[in-house]
Amino acid sequence: MSLVTIILPAYNAEKTIARAIQSARCQEYSDLEIIVIDDGSSDSTLNICNALADKDNRLKIWHINNSGPSAARNYGLSQAKGEFICFMDADDEMSPTMISQLVSNMQDDTDLVACGYKVRSNNGDYAFEQKLDDKSYPNPLWNKIFRRSIINDNNIKMDTTVDMGEDYLFVVDYCEKSEKDFKALSSSLYIYELSNNGLQVSANKNNNLKRRLSQLD
Repeated sequence: MSLVTIILPAYNAEKTIARAIQSARCQEYSDLEIIVIDDGSSDSTLNICNALADKDNRLKIWHINNSGPSAARNYGLSQAKGEFICFMDADDEMSPTMISQLVSNMQDDTDLVACGYKVRSNNGDYAFEQKLDDKSYPNPLWNKIFRRSIINDNNIKMDTTVDMGEDYLFVVDYCEKSEKDFKALSSSLYIYELSNNGLQVSANKNNNLKRRLSQLD
């Protein structure tokens, strides 16, 4: 089995981090390295992560000064050992078969596989489900599997100078450097939790929309 690294940045996520980590630990695909980067949390996030790491040696916990999720993901990439890379957020969940389905579809002629996902509001209701086709895979990071060799060989990193659309830029940069096919799975294997304070809600505030249009250019 190929080692898969899951990179999970966390900041003041004491209410959700255990659930997120547990969904990674419970994958039917067991050859995992789960890198959690505590991004300078001021709550009990780091303590929760360390306690879980005592129960599972696949968990690698790192603590850095608060620098934002892009910097935390870049730090995770610098520590990753897996042949493949996946990302997740600290308030989300993976279905138990997500990694196994992504890996099984990452064939020799494929450099990226993406799956569908469900979006859940913070009251527990599902807002909508996003199924994919071959033209709708680019955004975001957490429903995909990447080859670490392409990331390392081309020095692909998260852009820490932007606070919206950095995941899109990472995926576009990766696809530009790839020489093989991409595959989209229709199955919804990831659960994204919509935060009231997240960028999905505040997309039109603080000129984020203008920045996103500039990135698309």
